[in-house]
Amino acid sequence: ALAQKGLPPNAKRAWKSLLDLANNAWFSIGDTATDMKWYTKRISIATIYRSAEIYMLRDQSPDKIESMNFLERHLGDFETMSTVQRSVSQSMSDTVQVASGLLTVVRTMTNRHK
Repeated sequence: ALAQKGLPPNAKRAWKSLLDLANNAWFSIGDTATDMKWYTKRISIATIYRSAEIYMLRDQSPDKIESMNFLERHLGDFETMSTVQRSVSQSMSDTVQVASGLLTVVRTMTNRHK
């Protein structure tokens, strides 16, 4: 089936199928994003899924346990990446607030107001 998806005449349908799967996965856990995150989340999970699918083709372990470990590791990486992204966003927000506060202090000390 995977080889069939790779054929040029099937490419459009294969992409649609993969992106529908990713969309359904996010929707099933309550994701309602409507901004750029909508795209990045779906592309990320589609990439992880396709990588795991390819990994599974050469997995000889009992019950495909190595494929499941591969999938868990990559989902963990995605979760870590999301945590880092939230942390950076919060840090940037905090930096803006601190800079704004410092500017207010400087304006007050120099009697310069907007």
